[in-house]
Amino acid sequence: MRLFHILRKELLVLALLLSVSHGFAKCVIVTSPGEPALGNGDVLFKLLTSQTKCPANVFALHTLLTAKGYDIKKSLVSNRGFHSRSDSFSLFEWVIGSGPAGVSQPGDFFLGHFTASDEQTLIADQNTDQESLMIELELKDPSKNGAYNFYELRGTGEGSQWFYRGDSFDIYADLKLLHRNAPDEEIFGSRLRCSGCHLSGGPILKELAAPHNDWWTKLRPIDLTGWTFEKALGEMLSLNADDASKRLPSAVSDAEELAQLVTASSNQLIHSPQINAKRTTSLTLAERLRPLFCPMELNLESSSRPVDDGGDIDIPSGFFVDPRLATASVSMPRQAYLDALTQLGSQFPESNPVRPDGDHAWVTPVKSHYDQEAVTELVQQGLISNHFVRAVLAVDFTNPVFSNARCQLLRLVPSETADWQSQFRLALAKSSSPSGAQLAAGLSQPGDQSQAKAKAFSEACKARYLKADEAKALVTLLFQRRAEAFASDISKNELGQILEPSFRVIFPKIEQVPNLARPLSLDPDSCAVVGGE
Repeated sequence: MRLFHILRKELLVLALLLSVSHGFAKCVIVTSPGEPALGNGDVLFKLLTSQTKCPANVFALHTLLTAKGYDIKKSLVSNRGFHSRSDSFSLFEWVIGSGPAGVSQPGDFFLGHFTASDEQTLIADQNTDQESLMIELELKDPSKNGAYNFYELRGTGEGSQWFYRGDSFDIYADLKLLHRNAPDEEIFGSRLRCSGCHLSGGPILKELAAPHNDWWTKLRPIDLTGWTFEKALGEMLSLNADDASKRLPSAVSDAEELAQLVTASSNQLIHSPQINAKRTTSLTLAERLRPLFCPMELNLESSSRPVDDGGDIDIPSGFFVDPRLATASVSMPRQAYLDALTQLGSQFPESNPVRPDGDHAWVTPVKSHYDQEAVTELVQQGLISNHFVRAVLAVDFTNPVFSNARCQLLRLVPSETADWQSQFRLALAKSSSPSGAQLAAGLSQPGDQSQAKAKAFSEACKARYLKADEAKALVTLLFQRRAEAFASDISKNELGQILEPSFRVIFPKIEQVPNLARPLSLDPDSCAVVGGE
């Protein structure tokens, strides 16, 4: 088998050399092992492989796409925080239209690239140094029933090279042991870097819900004053070269447009009958049930009001409880929140001037849209019932995202699907875990008390945190939840992490990080912060 692969690779390389020598040079996309990529059916693959020369950077790609009849829409995020004066921005774009390579519907074709600076001039970061990431792309492939293909353009030191890295099912294979690995096993596979962020196998946007903290919106555009722009980047953003403010590039869309597109695209991938048929045969029962018990992705939500605008801080409901159990309309006096940040020594890195927080208050991890929709799909398939869902979520329900107690129960799910719920209940009954006993009791109860208990809890939270003297404890728990996001298994891929800690600055820092060995929690009756040192 190994000899077959070696011969196949040599024959492919020989064929490419012969095509070049006869004047039929083509743009070649290669795989990570260095072989020519073959047979993909997405628009990018068809378009690039029909060219005699590969587009060498994002500007050349844009030129090719527009020349072939495609339109490009853009969104913008400040990678180091809304109030940073950093030169690090990301442009996330989507391609629509019809051309010789086929039709690209909204949600079929995404790409991202980045900025840097040359003194006070903002430039597109199209550095061709060895391994420098110039563009990353994901495209829906009709020949794979709508799974996504993942591509990169990277520098070679002398130019650039297009890579095909894998597809949605390669990502699922990389995640096989996520939350299920033995102590001596790696958590992630190593097929593609994209597995670290795109755990759903498709497009993501962490700040999916309004106000889309750190993203360009019409109501709150990112301040670009003080920057001049290289000509090509200015033209890409539709900047007027004589506009001194450089504040309103007309080519940038509101982040809400991207959010709606990512939501719709994610839903299509999750609920696709063809994709789910393949998931059913290729994934174990535990893998399919995993989004219910453990986080697979995460989203970030925040107070709807910027910190500087005054008024109470509205805390995202998903901080307190899973929305399938209850909603929590909890507010905190703004001054109490700011005082708590001061007491904790909070400071947002790279903000200028120095600030205790980012743009919007209370940026917190919440259960991801992907996880919620994946559970909905399992219910629609009849694999589990809503009663089963609520019984699982009732375990450690005041910790709706990063609950080790709930996630550990996934290990008791049997490998065989036949009569699996009876086997699961038997395993729960034999378990020495209090969480196992709680779930066994919840599954055996004919009624459903979990929603009533969660609703009473949310009302207790609403009353408690209008009191200024309760603020510091809850803000400390917020910092713990952020630390839990970085400590979670979903953040342990060595090839890339979902919160991009070396690239994005999302949260403020405090002088003393909460000790996760003695975690805080919310009392399920009073909503008081308990535990810790």
